[in-house]
Amino acid sequence: MARYRRYNFLMASVVMALVITIGVIMQDVRTLNGGLTRIGGYLESDYGPRLPDTVFEPSLFDMTRSLAGYDKPFDVVVYGDSFSTSTRRGWANTLAARTGLSILVIHWSAAPLKRVLASPIFRSDPPRLLILQTVERAAIRRLVRIDRLYQRAEHDAIGASLSGKVPDTIPVESSEAVTQVAARSPLSWSRRVEIAVGYARKSLLREALGINTTRVVKVRITQPALFSHRAQDFMLLLDTDWDKQAVTTDEIVSARRGLERLRQDVEANGITHFRAMIFPDKLTCYGPYLEDPDLRCSSVIPRLEQAGGSDLIRIDKPLVAAIERGVVDVYYPHDTHTSAIGYKIAADYAFDHLVAAGVFEVTRD
Repeated sequence: MARYRRYNFLMASVVMALVITIGVIMQDVRTLNGGLTRIGGYLESDYGPRLPDTVFEPSLFDMTRSLAGYDKPFDVVVYGDSFSTSTRRGWANTLAARTGLSILVIHWSAAPLKRVLASPIFRSDPPRLLILQTVERAAIRRLVRIDRLYQRAEHDAIGASLSGKVPDTIPVESSEAVTQVAARSPLSWSRRVEIAVGYARKSLLREALGINTTRVVKVRITQPALFSHRAQDFMLLLDTDWDKQAVTTDEIVSARRGLERLRQDVEANGITHFRAMIFPDKLTCYGPYLEDPDLRCSSVIPRLEQAGGSDLIRIDKPLVAAIERGVVDVYYPHDTHTSAIGYKIAADYAFDHLVAAGVFEVTRD
């Protein structure tokens, strides 16, 4: 009987500990909810940003996850992933503010890009500029897929309908983007419970048994002031950031060819300029600060540029430079994405690139 009482007491203690842990975590995640902390099971109080966040109210661009949302003309169309769809913090806000142009962001999931280019609005009233945006970890895979698409028989005639006309320069009225400090919105009670239960399970396996069941990796860094979070000696990364080490030369060549064929297709109407933007992985930007040099990894973005072409906006350069200058939270410490700070840096560089390339002409400053 005493043995059963001890067993019941032990089980009750475990359950009570779990309930208390989940309760503490629910308080911890009242507002912040970063992708890396959520997926990896790390505390927001350790890895959440402490700097105030800035947003655009209202958003200065439109965004759709359905091709049906592309139902009227826009000056600029961005075909991008989650690095372009943050309506309150996204880089397209800054570009819209600095140019006065109307911008639509179409998420990759809305439709294949060939359907966007074949849509009635694109054909009848095409944008002056189309920007293909992708995160680095998916860039080569996505561009190789585009290259293979153009190799199919129905696309053998690519370039045959080229108008021969170079798209005209786009007049813009440059002005500074204005943002405001945002209060962090509280998460719902059910969402906090979901995150807390997931954290308890993941952290127990990791801390007690040494088993990481997630794609999030905690690495030690040599420079403590890179982020505003409390765990200054560590950084969270997604394990797929290392996948680019396996990218072959043939894949780079194919990706570059896909980009060039896409440029020809987009610019065939003689109206639309084409550019590509690749947001670098967090590992690319912060790799030099990893304590373990074996974990550092070269970027595929320079390799893609070296393969030829001038349609790539190298936003990785100003992001890396800002980190080197000591700018804090260029990327969110608890997430894979750039912060509002990083988005503005990228957008300002894109604007300057487009002016220098003759795509934009500033008519008023």
